[in-house]
Amino acid sequence: MNKSVVLKTTVVTFEQYTALDFNPPATFFIMNALGEYIFIHTRERLKAQTWVDEHYGKGQYTVKASKLQRGKGDVTCRGSQTKRGQKK
Repeated sequence: MNKSVVLKTTVVTFEQYTALDFNPPATFFIMNALGEYIFIHTRERLKAQTWVDEHYGKGQYTVKASKLQRGKGDVTCRGSQTKRGQKK
């Protein structure tokens, strides 16, 4: 029994996507052959890619991230503050 993934999607036109005040409605998206941006509402890249593979065919599109994702687990880098009077 093949269970289909059901996810909410939002279609955005190229004109909307390139507007200065555009805010992505979801983290993951593809741009299809018609030039539409299909945003897939999920937190997991694997679920988004599975949905794309089922609807467009495996290997046709790869999902892209529109926002930075938070890492899980240990912190891999830290910021530091420069000292006052540091020479350039």
